[in-house]
Amino acid sequence: MARFDIHRNTAASRASAPFLIDVQNNNVSGLGTRVVIPLRTIQSFSRFVDIVPNDLCPILHLAGARYFLSTAELAAMGSERLGAFITSGAMYQNEILAALDRLFGSY
Repeated sequence: MARFDIHRNTAASRASAPFLIDVQNNNVSGLGTRVVIPLRTIQSFSRFVDIVPNDLCPILHLAGARYFLSTAELAAMGSERLGAFITSGAMYQNEILAALDRLFGSY
């Protein structure tokens, strides 16, 4: 597992958040957990689009569809609970780091 890897979400929330993106630093390993952010469907985001800052919840494109990074739902979960690897989200590194900066106030 690597930072910015995108995995299938195996939890009950998978209907509205089918993917999770790993945001944990690669230098932190051996813990048995990974810090992830859900990628939610645009449909589940539509009622919030006017009130959530774009830099907190950027839109990412994956497999021909658009998803929003639900940064405020950041969580740690057991590595064994991550679903199948889908692809790397490293191309969105700048947007993801900006969202984390917005969440934690380090901008």
